[in-house]
Amino acid sequence: MSLYSALVRPLFFRFDPETAHKIAMTALSCVPFRSCGRSYLAGGKHTALQQTLWGVDFTHPVGLAAGFDKNGHSIAGLSDLGFSSLEIGTITAKAQLGNEQPRCFRLCADQSIINRMGIPNEGAETIAEHLQKVRKTSVVIGANIGTSTGTPAEEAQADQAITITTIAPHVSYLVVNVSCPNVQGFTGQQATEYLQPLLRNAKACVLEAAPACPVLVKVGPDLSDDALDALVDTGIAEGVQGFVVSNTSVTREGVSLAGEEIERIGKGGLSGAVIRERATKALARVARRIRAGAHDIPVIGVGGVDSADAAWEKIIHGASLVQVYTGYIYQGPTLMRRINKGLVKKLRANGFTHISEAVGSAL
Repeated sequence: MSLYSALVRPLFFRFDPETAHKIAMTALSCVPFRSCGRSYLAGGKHTALQQTLWGVDFTHPVGLAAGFDKNGHSIAGLSDLGFSSLEIGTITAKAQLGNEQPRCFRLCADQSIINRMGIPNEGAETIAEHLQKVRKTSVVIGANIGTSTGTPAEEAQADQAITITTIAPHVSYLVVNVSCPNVQGFTGQQATEYLQPLLRNAKACVLEAAPACPVLVKVGPDLSDDALDALVDTGIAEGVQGFVVSNTSVTREGVSLAGEEIERIGKGGLSGAVIRERATKALARVARRIRAGAHDIPVIGVGGVDSADAAWEKIIHGASLVQVYTGYIYQGPTLMRRINKGLVKKLRANGFTHISEAVGSAL
């Protein structure tokens, strides 16, 4: 049993999830804490795991998913924990508080979380100011952007244009989030008739504000096969350069809590180990669709990544990169190191010399 699981996690889990998160973010700003752990936590790197995607160098495949650092306050601290990339956000044009609390719930028996945060963030202008102050670091910084809550459909493009033009010049890649289940009507943006003009507008805005910044789309895990194919086709047609698969799920399939307990928690997106299989299935579908069109478009795999086995599963099903969030909360800050060491062993055991050779090998 690790020190984290034996001592640190039980201490953190005495607090409600949002309070524990605030404590962790405060700790990340503590220079002595970061300095002591930096060399050990950043271990596990290997040349076989290095990749260049979208003209951006990634030291290894494991990044932090959007939602952990919503406002870009802890980039320096998080970069010292060994992540290859950090995706901040979701960011909206307007500052917003999100949904009422309580809005985040641990499912410890399932190593999972249900949240209905509702995209709280400080708004694009303030977050851009944070990004401008970030010291030079080897970690890749991406930004996840969405439509401000309550924005009418006819104003969504103008709303996102503000966020994109404000944020894109300060990050290495941009993710258009159309699949958050915690804002009413948000997942409807995945439909072709809505997605097409939204992406066309996003690409135009990026071309003006930061031409070298790639645009990706974040996909939900609950779409039908036909809907998922249509989304990928629309994204490719509009020139997106990558997909992030997947977001949280509205299903409760595989959850061990009794029905009445789940009903008491209520609505929210499910993340963590319990959605691993569902997320990987969506990832593989997206990767196959991309390959069917003979396109070379990278995919980032998210959902239930809490071990080298889980990361490898994503990679061989089409992910060039993976992201952690819920797995990081349950497994602790040595997770990236353990995943990277495990991936190197997986490569050798399967006769690969570089991570790129393993991507999609099970499709």
